[in-house]
Amino acid sequence: MIYVFSEASILFSVGGKVYPSEPLTYTYMEDRIFESSRNVSIKLHRRVGRFIKLRLSFANKWIMISEITFDSEK
Repeated sequence: MIYVFSEASILFSVGGKVYPSEPLTYTYMEDRIFESSRNVSIKLHRRVGRFIKLRLSFANKWIMISEITFDSEK
């Protein structure tokens, strides 16, 4: 069975050393019905940065990530 992460924490930085603002936190509603991979979209609310830190909290023993894209317009 494939599970999506339980929480994502995203930090933004211009220079890559200091991440001054509070992280953007996204909590994924637990889903044990779908047995296949799926898209997860996280709105960045126009936050920008040259560097980001993406921290994912696992919902299960393993996590599989196939593709990540960022769109700060949404």
